[in-house]
Amino acid sequence: MYFVNGEVKSPGGFSYQPGLTVRKAVTLAGGFTERAAEKKITVIRGNDASHKEYGVQLDDPVFPDDILTIPEGFW
Repeated sequence: MYFVNGEVKSPGGFSYQPGLTVRKAVTLAGGFTERAAEKKITVIRGNDASHKEYGVQLDDPVFPDDILTIPEGFW
């Protein structure tokens, strides 16, 4: 499993697939909402005991137990 939270159309937990990227994970979560800050996506790695958030790009890999957060953009 991995999780997608924030400004996507269908946030929640999803079955992990090998080769998964942030872009595909967002697509499987219904895509971005119109308020999404697409360039400010963060991840908490499931294997990182410190629970530190890292910035990620759309082509970066997703790993099991990752938690992706897509924040709201402010104009």
